Amino acid sequence: MADLPLDLELPTNNEGHAEVPRRSLNPDPEVRQPSTWAPTSDEERRIFRVWKGFTLAERSKDTLSWVWNYGVEIQSKTSRRWICMPCVRQKTPTPQSYESKGTQNAELHLWKAHGY
Repeated sequence: MADLPLDLELPTNNEGHAEVPRRSLNPDPEVRQPSTWAPTSDEERRIFRVWKGFTLAERSKDTLSWVWNYGVEIQSKTSRRWICMPCVRQKTPTPQSYESKGTQNAELHLWKAHGY
């Protein structure tokens, strides 16, 4: 078998540093993007059975992450949480939830558990 030359050159940025291509955590727009993940009344009952003392929260306008398209935010007097709607729709006994302060944990959950 003949030896083939290998092209090991990586793309570089403006400063000449190599940039390794990475798969984005942003979901592919062609893949299973829901038109709405608004919970049905039955789903709301299940959510609030787990998170007693919480109510649906109004999302603030500064929540621009794509993660918000896949969850619902709930609040109590002392905290706000993001609830994973794919988990709710799969009837997971305790759907995954995260504090609403950031989206990194929710992003990783959606990526690992649901492929988004």
